[in-house]
Amino acid sequence: MFRKNSIEESYNNPMLGRSSKRHSIVVPCTAVLACAVLITGCADGNGAADIAGAAQQSAPASETTPPGPPTFSREVAPIVWENCAICHRPEGTAPFSLLTYEDVGSHAEAIAIAVEDRHMPPWLPEPGYGSFLGERRLSDRELETILRWVASGAVEGDPAALPESPTFTEGWQLGEPDLVVEMPQAFTLAPAEGDVFRNFVIPTPSGPRRYVHTVELHPGNPKVVHHAVLTVDESTSSRELDRQDPDVGFYSSMDAAGEAHTPAGQFLGWTPGMVPRRGDKNLAWGLRGGTDLVLQLHMLPGSEAEDIRSLIGLYFTDRPPQEQAYVVRLGSTDIDVAAGDPAYVIEDSYVLPVDVRVLGIYPHAHYLATDMQGFASLPNGSREWLIWIKEWDFLKQDWYTYTEPVFLPAGTTLTMRFTYDNSRENPRNPNRPPRRVVYGPNSSDEMGDLWIRMLPLVPAELTVLETDFIHKERGKEISRAQRVLAAGPDGALNHYNLAVLLHADGTLEEAESHYRAALQRDPDLADAHTNLAVLLVGRGRNREGADHYRQALRIEPDSADVYLNLARIYLSQSAVTDAITLLLRGIEIDPDMWELHADIAAAHVRQGNPAAAVSSYRTGLAIDPEVAFLHIGLGEVLGAQGRIADAEEQFRIALTIVPQDARAHHDLGMALEQQGRVPEAIESYRRALAIDSALPGAQANLDRALRIRSPH
Repeated sequence: MFRKNSIEESYNNPMLGRSSKRHSIVVPCTAVLACAVLITGCADGNGAADIAGAAQQSAPASETTPPGPPTFSREVAPIVWENCAICHRPEGTAPFSLLTYEDVGSHAEAIAIAVEDRHMPPWLPEPGYGSFLGERRLSDRELETILRWVASGAVEGDPAALPESPTFTEGWQLGEPDLVVEMPQAFTLAPAEGDVFRNFVIPTPSGPRRYVHTVELHPGNPKVVHHAVLTVDESTSSRELDRQDPDVGFYSSMDAAGEAHTPAGQFLGWTPGMVPRRGDKNLAWGLRGGTDLVLQLHMLPGSEAEDIRSLIGLYFTDRPPQEQAYVVRLGSTDIDVAAGDPAYVIEDSYVLPVDVRVLGIYPHAHYLATDMQGFASLPNGSREWLIWIKEWDFLKQDWYTYTEPVFLPAGTTLTMRFTYDNSRENPRNPNRPPRRVVYGPNSSDEMGDLWIRMLPLVPAELTVLETDFIHKERGKEISRAQRVLAAGPDGALNHYNLAVLLHADGTLEEAESHYRAALQRDPDLADAHTNLAVLLVGRGRNREGADHYRQALRIEPDSADVYLNLARIYLSQSAVTDAITLLLRGIEIDPDMWELHADIAAAHVRQGNPAAAVSSYRTGLAIDPEVAFLHIGLGEVLGAQGRIADAEEQFRIALTIVPQDARAHHDLGMALEQQGRVPEAIESYRRALAIDSALPGAQANLDRALRIRSPH
């Protein structure tokens, strides 16, 4: 929701804005993320990944077939150990071990059925439709060997011919983490039927900001944990939800809860059989000390109570990331599969605005999906397959990392096409008889998402990609909100929800119309007054905007957001003293709102009181030291005082938080130039212009610095 007026644009980072979520629609590319991200680790800079913790590779079966039927010792053991033992071992996630002849022989018939149907090893993508790391697929020769062995009596053979037994890394597969945190208390999963989703708040110790390049998750009890999703919460919202729930953790469906979110461009989670992989340090994500991690577990209860206490291992790098990946979600929230429909199809597409390298892909649906296709149609007319799964299995979902990043040029169309079978003939249909199934977060509902993780070829084009994709998703949400309103009821909230989306999309006249329609139906809808005021002020209609802010305060007199916005109108009219009075009232209501302190600092600058401005900026940073805007503002005041080295430090801190902040690069260039470090200043100016070619003053400053360096 829009809770501040257009002065917020000066923050240069929309992710820093404060918003209210009351009565607002959540854009699906973030709303369903908690359901979809189930993944630990990511590709390294070359698209490769280290596989640790798997069985040491045994020698493959001989290329020449020895005389007589195959035996366990000679031909079968190497196949089983290489492909199955990572899960089928005493400490693995599978229900039984397959390390000895006795283990394998006692399950021989079941193994033959499972491998012949390609249900085991658990690997869903079709060969030839994307090349992925860690493929768990038997070759035709390996499959034929196992089937012949079982058909000929599952003979052990000469134990002396058995290769050396595999060894496994117990505990942390990637080595001792830099930090290990765990659930503060064990959770007891009671006997029951159906799915159980629960979130557990796991605090991290206080300290400086660190950069996480890899996460290794230990779910605690893989027998009953179907998957785990890890998010972060810099606020106290998850703690509050935990406090309100009397049991350990707090309830949720598969949707995210509170302010917890996945770090931008990351997939953090665990599924059975997943092999941890080291991440790329260049794509690490920042974690401030004291931040809460929120672990959502999807659990499948059995007939007995089970205790669960998960561990999270974090691996740090001291260097801020140089790039940031982006995740595009293709899918539909309009799923409605009629009972008996054997071939219900959803489809979605997106045209890439920039060149990218695709790092990985994650398909997601529930029980009814059968066929999943993801492909790219290139501008030259060719097709690049990203993934094809012809027999989807909800219980074997995984994240797939490409052996090499897939280059896709701008203009490429990404397409997903999923098919669902809601007939009696679908053996995985949990409903007998079939019933209508619609979109929803629980596994008894359906979903359809294809998450594609990519890296812009030019790092500075991340903003272009992000802005373009959000616009695309918002268009889908606007269409949905229009359908909801057309179908009725013609109520205030339906008009308001549509207005919020239109406002965000820049369709201002239509947004204003729906805000006013909402207020006609409910004059006491405070958020509608506030957002209409934001819209009006943004269009230069300050008097009308101020009237609606006052109406909002009449309804909700303790709204610090509204005092902030109203104060900004006074600041724009140079009524600085009145603005400070309003801002101080806002601080009385919410002393931990850093934006109020930032605006008071700006007011002090207007009054010619830099010492007071520095104090207010530092107060804001004491509340949240991870706000790049505050560091930039403080640096600018320090620079104006002649404290150039101190200013430089603040700009550099800002860039560790937001590496692609054009204003911070530009201000750093000015600080460097004033210290006589002209070549460094030129580089900073150029980086600022690469991010924002229209940044005021940047081109002129670059030209001047170039003349200083080369006066002739």
